[in-house]
Amino acid sequence: MTRFVSLLLFVFFCVSFNLICQTQSEYGYDPSGNRIIRLVISGMQQSARSEDQSLYYNTVYPNQIVNETNLSLDEEYLENHPSGRVYLFDLSGKIITQKTYEYSTFLITFSTSSLAKGSYIISLISDDGTYKKDWIVVK
Repeated sequence: MTRFVSLLLFVFFCVSFNLICQTQSEYGYDPSGNRIIRLVISGMQQSARSEDQSLYYNTVYPNQIVNETNLSLDEEYLENHPSGRVYLFDLSGKIITQKTYEYSTFLITFSTSSLAKGSYIISLISDDGTYKKDWIVVK
């Protein structure tokens, strides 16, 4: 009888542990197709963790770049993060160019006419280090 109870407790423990350890993720996207929120479902718990810490509408356009690409900064974002840097990287991680922004900057333009065809990463980082967002653009 004790073996049966022990086996039953072991099976119950394994099933409970398996349910607790299972995780699922669901994602939310802004109108430009950038992922802005991740919902993590772990066992019986749910937690929403915003990757952008708010629904800022910072956008990169056009995305099939020809001679230049633009990063438009949301006014609410600039109120909360008044200064920072924007980087243009190639896919190997090499910095092609870097620009800084201040509160009054709503549009940052990168000249891309001298770049080879391919994919590039635009990275926006606030000076306080609390915000980072990446976009992949194609030339």
